[in-house]
Amino acid sequence: MNKENKTWDKFQMQTVEGKTVAFIGVGDIAQHSARGLQSLFHMKINILKRSKPRNDFKLPEIEAKKWYYYAKSEENYNNVYENADYAICSLQRTTETVDFLGENNVD
Repeated sequence: MNKENKTWDKFQMQTVEGKTVAFIGVGDIAQHSARGLQSLFHMKINILKRSKPRNDFKLPEIEAKKWYYYAKSEENYNNVYENADYAICSLQRTTETVDFLGENNVD
């Protein structure tokens, strides 16, 4: 808004449709959020998880584009951010997770 001229300045708003979101942690909050973003906005989902899930582990109604396991590789930890347009961190606060996501992970 241009207060001086009392007018609204036009701008192009970005859309999240089709973008990729990385979920750091895969608990209930992340699962519900991922389902919503995937079904409503057709977003692609990347998941960063501490360890590789068992073969029978399924996330209901969530089709993850890519899984990363940070306990296995520092490269996986960095790749999840580089290959996403957005990151959502839903980790529980513990001594292991404090400062898990920082300035060096986003630009």
